[in-house]
Amino acid sequence: MSLIKRIVVIFLLCLCFFAQAQDLNTYRNTLIDNWRNELADNRSYITIYSGIGTFSMAHLRTLFAEINTSTNLPVQVLNNFSPNLTFGLNFTKQYDKVRFGYDIQWLYSGARSGISDYSGQIRNDISCSGLKIGVLIEKDFLNHVFKSSKFRFSYSIEAGGLGSEIEVTKYALFYDYPSENRQSITHLLQQTIYIQPAVKASFQLAKHSSVDCKIAYMMAAGESLNSFSYNQYDTFDIDKYAPGWSGLRLLIGYTYSFGK
Repeated sequence: MSLIKRIVVIFLLCLCFFAQAQDLNTYRNTLIDNWRNELADNRSYITIYSGIGTFSMAHLRTLFAEINTSTNLPVQVLNNFSPNLTFGLNFTKQYDKVRFGYDIQWLYSGARSGISDYSGQIRNDISCSGLKIGVLIEKDFLNHVFKSSKFRFSYSIEAGGLGSEIEVTKYALFYDYPSENRQSITHLLQQTIYIQPAVKASFQLAKHSSVDCKIAYMMAAGESLNSFSYNQYDTFDIDKYAPGWSGLRLLIGYTYSFGK
């Protein structure tokens, strides 16, 4: 092939390359424009919320009772997985008549018992913390009943994964016999799945902000899907005691919306 033919072939290949690159650039710009238009056309919501949660904790309540019995002393139960505060954040986006989004929530519960007098003290603790991340679908209802633009009622369903950390501590302190002092700590990490239906009432404060009140019930799988433990606790088989996060949630939140 002569030099001139080589130059012509290279020139034609360059033209094809630049034409293809221009098409890709146009396609990319179109996707970006469509994404921006969709953000502008559909309203998005971000909500910060807190409230009270109840937790079943059936397996851990059994473990807590076993620990108290094994202490062989009349320990006093100070807390037995009572309702506790929970905090969360979610982001949703309006698609036609439904809102689709993501939710993240922090959970905490625990139990404590103990006894103390002039000779020393004994304390048994179980603390549980959990973090759930899921996707949710929300839809308005009762719009034909409540005509006011200030109020909005909706129901939702949420599902996702839940990670938990459990710490079991048994602590004994004897003032006159320091050699008998002891502390045993067990850690357990677990992952499970959950589903959470809910109903919510929202009151519009301003054009882009509202206050929400939600009632939800979370149903978490009773057993862990995966677990890892260390510093095994005395004679108790800690692996069979999965946390029971199932229970009622009463939540209050603040929502800010942006878009149309």
